[in-house]
Amino acid sequence: MALKYDYTNINCSSWTKEDHKIAHGFCWTLMAVEMQDVTEKNWKEILFRILYLQKIGKGPWTEDQETKVIIEWLKKLIGYGTNVGEKSRAKWLRHRTNYLARDVQADVEQELFWESHKGEK
Repeated sequence: MALKYDYTNINCSSWTKEDHKIAHGFCWTLMAVEMQDVTEKNWKEILFRILYLQKIGKGPWTEDQETKVIIEWLKKLIGYGTNVGEKSRAKWLRHRTNYLARDVQADVEQELFWESHKGEK
């Protein structure tokens, strides 16, 4: 299924080109946090999930953003919608925790492999 987004419900008459660029790509952020849309009721949950990902080094963007900047974006994007499947916080956190655990396990196995082959030519 193709990822779709819609922000025609937002008054963006005062937006800059940069604002539109952010809106065009924000569907990927919502995909990372597994939230379908930005509303008055859920923007703080989206903020939590973005900050959580940044905290564990898996942020949705190439560079971490300051909290105040993310809040500004989220408030501008209230009304933005996608076809992303939404998960509860508990399911979302469980998935992230399992992913992080697999990542750590892979690091452990790699270190143990190299440790066991130390000194071999």
